[in-house]
Amino acid sequence: MYRATRVPGGSYYVHPTTWEDEAATGIVTGAASAAGWAIGAGISGLANLARHTQDRRFASAIKTLEDAYEADDDDRLLELADYFTRRYPDIAPGQFIYAEAFERKGQFDAALQALDRAEQLGMDDTQVHFLRAGIYGQMEVYGTAIQEITYALDGSMARSYPDIRAEILLTRVIMLSQWINDYAMALRDANEAIALMPQSDGYRIRGDVYRQSGDLNQCLEDYTRAIQLSPNDPDLRERRADVYEELGRREEAAADRAEAAKISAAAEAQPAEMPQQRTGHAPRDPRLGNNPLATPALICAFIVPPLGLILGLVALGFEGGRSKAIAAVVISIIWGLPLLIGVATGYISW
Repeated sequence: MYRATRVPGGSYYVHPTTWEDEAATGIVTGAASAAGWAIGAGISGLANLARHTQDRRFASAIKTLEDAYEADDDDRLLELADYFTRRYPDIAPGQFIYAEAFERKGQFDAALQALDRAEQLGMDDTQVHFLRAGIYGQMEVYGTAIQEITYALDGSMARSYPDIRAEILLTRVIMLSQWINDYAMALRDANEAIALMPQSDGYRIRGDVYRQSGDLNQCLEDYTRAIQLSPNDPDLRERRADVYEELGRREEAAADRAEAAKISAAAEAQPAEMPQQRTGHAPRDPRLGNNPLATPALICAFIVPPLGLILGLVALGFEGGRSKAIAAVVISIIWGLPLLIGVATGYISW
C-alpha cells in the first residue's frame, strides 16, 4: 500500500504505508481536512475587530499576531498570544487564539483553560466545542472528545450553515469509526454529511468506513465517486488501487497506480509558488507591533538624551555656556522622553 503526500509547492511524493498506519493517523488528517472552517476562527474574529477599530495600537497588535499565525511559528505565536491576552483579556477571539497556540505546543491543560475563558467571553459555541474535541482527542480522552464534537453539532454555526454541519459530521465519522469501531453510527453520519454537501472528502471518508468494516465493494464505489469529484488527487487513486488488489483486480490496481504516478509527476514539474514579499519588517519586540517607525524611534529614544547631555557639557566651555548647556539638555529630554515612554509602553504614537 502506498500514499501520495502533498508537499509545499504543489508536488507529491509517494511512500509506502499500511492500512493500520492510515487508520492510526486518520483522525488527524481527516479532522484537519474536514475542519477548514474552524482553522483560524480566532484570527478571523480579531481581523474583523481590527477593521472596525480606531485604536492603532490594537490594530497593530492584531496584525502582528496574524503574521505569526500565518507563518506557522508556534513559539512566536504563543509569545504574542500571551502578550495580547494580558493586554486585552476580555477579547474572546484572543483567548481562542491563545488556546490554539497552547494546543499547537502540546500544552493541552493550558489550552483548555484558555478555551474556557473564550467561551465565557462569548466565543461561538460551535467553534469552542470543535477545538475542545480536538484537544481531548490528542489527549486520548476519546469519550469526552466524541461528546464535545456532538455538542458542536448542536451549536449555532452547525445549525445555520449546512457545509459546516457536514464537516463536523465527517469529523465525528472518523472518531466513531477509528476510536470505538461504531461503523453503523459512523455511516449514518457520513450519509447525512454527503446529503448536505456532496464532496470528495465525504465519499472518501465514507469509503474508509466501509473498508474498515470489510465492505470492499461499497468502499470501491465511494472511492470512485471521490475520484470523479477530485480527479487530480493521487492519494485517492492509491486508495482505490489498494482495494482493487484486495479484490484480486490487479490490472485495475496497476492502472490506478500508474495514473497516480502520472499526476504526481505533473505536480512536481510545476514551479513551486514563491512566497509573497511583505512590505516592511516587523520589529523583534512583540510589543512594538508592525509600526515601521518603531525601530528608528527606539534608536532615537536612547541616543538623543545622551547626545544632548554631551552637547551641554561642550557648551559649558563657551561664553554663556551654562544657559546653552541647560537648553541643550532640556531640548533633548523633551524630544527623547516621549519616544522612550512610547517604547516602554509598547507602542509609538505620533
